[in-house]
Amino acid sequence: MEHLGGSVQLIRANPLQKLGKKLGLGLRGKKDRGEIKALDPVQLARFLAAVLMTAPELFPIFAVMAWADTRLGKALGLRWEAVNLEGGKLRVDRQFGGTTKTVTTREVDMADPLRDVLADLLSYCREEAFTQGETPSPWVLFPEFGENPDRKAEARVVKRVRNAMARCLKAADLPLHFTPHSLRHSFGSQLIAAGVSPAYVMQQMGHSSIQMAVDVYGSWLPVKVEDAVNRLAAASSPWSGDRMATEGGSGPSEGPSGQGSGEGQLLAGTGTERKAVSPNPAPYPRSPCTCTLHCPWGGGC
Repeated sequence: MEHLGGSVQLIRANPLQKLGKKLGLGLRGKKDRGEIKALDPVQLARFLAAVLMTAPELFPIFAVMAWADTRLGKALGLRWEAVNLEGGKLRVDRQFGGTTKTVTTREVDMADPLRDVLADLLSYCREEAFTQGETPSPWVLFPEFGENPDRKAEARVVKRVRNAMARCLKAADLPLHFTPHSLRHSFGSQLIAAGVSPAYVMQQMGHSSIQMAVDVYGSWLPVKVEDAVNRLAAASSPWSGDRMATEGGSGPSEGPSGQGSGEGQLLAGTGTERKAVSPNPAPYPRSPCTCTLHCPWGGGC
C-alpha cells in the first residue's frame, strides 16, 4: 500500500515478483545449478533403447529431438514439406506454443539413423492413409493433428510425451530430472565434447553467438577429442616421412628415436634446397646424457 496525498491505494501487482528467479536466487536455482541437464552418449543410448521397449510409437519424436536438436514445440510443428530425406536436411520453420506459429527459419543436418526413422514413418503414414482412403496428414510426428490444431490437442500430446519420457527414464534407471528439453542440451553438449566446431554447433542449434555453445554446452560433459594432439604433431613434425620426401630429403625418417633410414634427422634450409641434419648438430652444447633408458635420441644426447 502507498500514500498519495493522504489517500491510501492498493498496489495490485508485486513489483518484485519473479525477481529471484531472474537473478538465479532461491531453492529452485540452487537445485538447477547442481544438476547436469545433458545426457552423455551412454545415457542417451539407454534412454532411446528404453523408448523402443516402453513407448515405441513415440520413438520418432524422441529421435528428432535427440538427433536434430529440435525443441518439443518445434518437433510438434514439423511438417513433411520441411523434411528433405534425400538431402538429409530438416527445415525448422514453425513451432507449437499455445498456437502454431512461424519462427525464424533454419535448416539443420539430419543424422543417417534419423533419416531412416523418418523414411520408415513416411512409408507407414502413406500406407495407413491409402488403406483408409484419406489424404496423408501433413504433420510428421502426430498425424492426428488437424489442419489447425488447438491448444487442447497440443496439451494432450505434450503431456503424453512428458509422461512417456518419465517412464522411459525410470525403465533405463536414469535420473528423473531430465526433460524433453534435456535432449536439446544433450545434442549440443555431445557435439562440443566430441570436439566439433562451436561455430557448427551454433549454426545447428540456431544460436546467435558461439559463447552459448561454449559456455553452456561445453560445461556439462568432458571434452575429449581422440588423438587430437597426435594429429596436430603429425601435421607439423619435422620427422615426417612424407615431408622428407616432399622436401627432397634423402629418405623417410620415422621420428626422433632414430628408427629408419633418416636416423631421426631434421630438415634444414629454406626454399627448395632442403637438407637433412642431425637433431643435435655439433657444436650445439648439451649436458652429458643421463636418460639412456628412454633417451629420445637413442642415448646420444
